[in-house]
Amino acid sequence: MYDNPGLGRIRRLGYSITRGELDPDVVGIAAPIRDENKHVLAAVSVAALASRVYPEAEAEIAHQVLATAQEISDRMAVVAG
Repeated sequence: MYDNPGLGRIRRLGYSITRGELDPDVVGIAAPIRDENKHVLAAVSVAALASRVYPEAEAEIAHQVLATAQEISDRMAVVAG
């Protein structure tokens, strides 16, 4: 399995932030949607022009994305019930 130092940070935080990875003008923030066994099923993400997302705002946006992913995960668990 491929592993790099950045993946450890992503696992610890529970989300990923990319700035200019695929496009120099885009920032993306993503978090996993998990099933009741904690397996990743999907992800929720947001993307925006990097010029509109200041680095100081990334943590707050990441928190909101993570909360949304958790809410979706929780709702899916209820439906799967």
